[in-house]
Amino acid sequence: MENLINSTGVPTKKTGDGLKSAEVNAINDGTNSAIKVSNIYLKDRCNINLETLNLNKAWKLSDAIELVPSNRRNASLEIKFLGESGEWEVWEFLGGDYNNLSSWVSIGTNIIDGGLW
Repeated sequence: MENLINSTGVPTKKTGDGLKSAEVNAINDGTNSAIKVSNIYLKDRCNINLETLNLNKAWKLSDAIELVPSNRRNASLEIKFLGESGEWEVWEFLGGDYNNLSSWVSIGTNIIDGGLW
């Protein structure tokens, strides 16, 4: 957070110091830019277990891809989920027929921590 605020050009403040409207706007602009970059990155990635709020459920690829919202089903989409073998899997959609499993390629299993992206 400190780096984000430093990048706005707003001078360091002490507790109790006020902010000018231009400083508030600079902080808001910097924050919005950081969020925009995060959203661009995350729109092409989907952690099925995290987004379904069930980190322990195992999925088959065919079931996992059905859970991705249609507006995110673009070529280069990467999905991550706990596979039926109990290991984390990462798959990439190559494009074409979204529901055709041959349109997907495995790009990883056995992720070290199995945690968030």
